[in-house]
Amino acid sequence: QVEDSLQNAEQRLTQASLKAKLAHEKAANAVAEFKKEEQEAENALSEAKVQLESTVSALREKNSLKETLRLEAEELSKELNTLKVTFSRLNNHMHRIFLTYISNVMIYLVDIQPLYRRFVSYPIYFNLAT
Repeated sequence: QVEDSLQNAEQRLTQASLKAKLAHEKAANAVAEFKKEEQEAENALSEAKVQLESTVSALREKNSLKETLRLEAEELSKELNTLKVTFSRLNNHMHRIFLTYISNVMIYLVDIQPLYRRFVSYPIYFNLAT
């Protein structure tokens, strides 16, 4: 009976040892799986950081370009207004020159006519002269 008890105890010890080995293997597999998942998470985080930095850089570049374009548009607007004022002044000046030229031509044409033709051209003056 002692021998049976001893064999029984050995069998239970063997079973317990096998269960312990199995539990150890499961724990080792779980640790390995956890480390693998942790590494994948770190890789994903690293990739996300790179993408975030790239996005931030692109956004900064976009904002910089936007500001540059705004300043350039402002400058072009000022230049356009300056040109409008210049052309308006030039137009007014050309108009005055044209009127002066036409006036001078008319005065010239009137002055080169003989005196009697001036009065013939304008009956009221002719009547006054005679």
